Amino acid sequence: MDWYYAPSEYLLEKDHIDESLESILPQLKARIVALYKALLPYQIKRICSYYRHQGLVFLCGLANWDDWDAALKAVTDAEDALQRDSD
Repeated sequence: MDWYYAPSEYLLEKDHIDESLESILPQLKARIVALYKALLPYQIKRICSYYRHQGLVFLCGLANWDDWDAALKAVTDAEDALQRDSD
């Protein structure tokens, strides 16, 4: 989480934003919130799978029950959107 927290703190500091760019600050905040909304469920699911019975985790992985690819794609899409907007 520190990896995601530090850039968001930096991006939202008023000292790093020109007065001409303050109008996009709400959009940038929305992108950061979207990133956290994608990241937190992914991390919670990872923690829960770690503490689950490993045989069950293996079977769920075979059946693609947890759909890790879609959860990871949601996080990377949110990261990419934030990167585009911050650039």
